[in-house]
Amino acid sequence: MDAIFTVVLPVFALIAAGYLAGRGGLLGGGAAEALNSFVYYFSLPALFFNALAQTPLADVLRAPFALSFLGGAAVCAALSVTVARLFFHRAPGTLTMNGAAAVFANTGYMGIPILQIAFGERGILAAVIGTLLTAVLFMTVMIVLLETARARDGRVVGGLALTMRSLAGLARSPLLAAAAVGVGWSALALPVPQALGNFTALLAATAGPCALFSMGLFLVGKPVVGVREVTVVCALKLVLMPAVTAWLAFGVFAMESWWAAAVTVLAALPTGSLVFVTALRYQTYTTEAASIILCSTVLSVATLSAVLVWLGV
Repeated sequence: MDAIFTVVLPVFALIAAGYLAGRGGLLGGGAAEALNSFVYYFSLPALFFNALAQTPLADVLRAPFALSFLGGAAVCAALSVTVARLFFHRAPGTLTMNGAAAVFANTGYMGIPILQIAFGERGILAAVIGTLLTAVLFMTVMIVLLETARARDGRVVGGLALTMRSLAGLARSPLLAAAAVGVGWSALALPVPQALGNFTALLAATAGPCALFSMGLFLVGKPVVGVREVTVVCALKLVLMPAVTAWLAFGVFAMESWWAAAVTVLAALPTGSLVFVTALRYQTYTTEAASIILCSTVLSVATLSAVLVWLGV
């Protein structure tokens, strides 16, 4: 039960503080976008570099960890898309967003502070690996499927061209760039100069609290629509995905206990805000995505607490 008070409540208190600040208009209309940009372009890249540059590659390239996380996601995405197609009669583009909402965990903004509190500094590495899997694989698949759905009436070539441009933009992500530099630094076994280490450490320390506060700002004014579909997606994301991931991590792959626990917590996180950002960009599933993010975040107070208690964190 200590996990509820020491891990979950501080995290959600920061989200609540951001939400109340947004509701009260204390920081102005552009605060959410400005704070989110700071986290995305400065705090998280610094944290990614710090976590990877000083970590042996063998600790980063953990196939059982990745397969457990991706296996849980694959099961949930397939089930969510099937239900959406059969019962909610969703078109291909919205099916993609539905599947993404069921598996796209908030590993960056919530996973990093939660795992850091729960597992200490080693938890940051697990969260960074989970974030890279989410940012690289999930985003790539989501963009390709959305662009393919866009290609209609002989415009397949144009759709593929847009896909390539989208993937090129993904490759320019500051998170991926920082990760690539960090992995390269580690591969060459280079020492991190103290001045650089201090600079990135200061920035990295702001990632968790700023990310959680900006999440609260983001949730202000988001509507809730499509209650039945939202309920199904939230149940898959918050219950089934961590259950399947835990079965793979603890049972099938028999991972080291703390790594298995870390990947289970990552799978239990609510839906990340990038799903809404992507939905808005493609003008599809926007209100549903916002509803799923809001509801999964609120519900995860209970489900994350249950997972952490079950894991004995």
